[in-house]
Amino acid sequence: MVVAMMLIGFALAILFLAVASYYDIFNRRTIPDWLSYIFIVVALAFSLLTEGIVPIKIGAAAVIFALGYLLYRIGYIGGADVFFLSGLALILPLTFEGGSGLAAPVIIVVLLISTILMALYLEYNFFAQKNRFEPKMQEIATAVIWIVGYGMVAYMIYTFGMVQLATLALLVGIVSSLFALIKKDLTKSLITFVAPSKIIEEDILAVEEMNPTIVQKYGLERLITKEQIEKIKKAKIKRVPIYGKLPPYMPFMLIGVIAALALILL
Repeated sequence: MVVAMMLIGFALAILFLAVASYYDIFNRRTIPDWLSYIFIVVALAFSLLTEGIVPIKIGAAAVIFALGYLLYRIGYIGGADVFFLSGLALILPLTFEGGSGLAAPVIIVVLLISTILMALYLEYNFFAQKNRFEPKMQEIATAVIWIVGYGMVAYMIYTFGMVQLATLALLVGIVSSLFALIKKDLTKSLITFVAPSKIIEEDILAVEEMNPTIVQKYGLERLITKEQIEKIKKAKIKRVPIYGKLPPYMPFMLIGVIAALALILL
């Protein structure tokens, strides 16, 4: 019965994420609000009906929502991402240990896998386009710290017998280390310049590529809202730098959920 409920929860999550991924890919990374609202309601209802009130689970979802909303307001993730991550914390099992020896918060595993895959995608595209990068000593030092730090964490996790989680931690370290080397050049490669009429809400403004005086005068921020669009028009900026080449995140989240389920069932 418990396994059946778990599979139903995963099936619902995969279904909603598949629909969200469609919009994320084919609708310029714009996911309808109604889809996000329905998913969070379904996730909460499923959690309450199958498990009752589980304070740690509801608390985890609340923390994810709060932190996610903060990241959304400063322009690092989309608004739909916040709802879906919070919903996943509710609809997926809190922890599960399967035949693979995986014993960890499922939402953390999903985040690790989706983050690794998205970072690998960005890094692959960066090198495939033959972009040049010239890491400075500080960036090299950061890369070394990342790989050494995550390597130690992976080893400690491994000593507790959690081989899959240790592998994920090591992969995060490798990906983070490489990202640290190319971060500056990779970030620039994601920027496109568009006319003010082409920007939409929830685009991410590359304020670091703009005139600091204009940014400060009009109070421009990374997250583009209706108010920000009006400010940009008022500033008479002809070419607006946005992170137009950022890939949609929902497909990676979807793959992360599917991969987590596979690890659990192994």
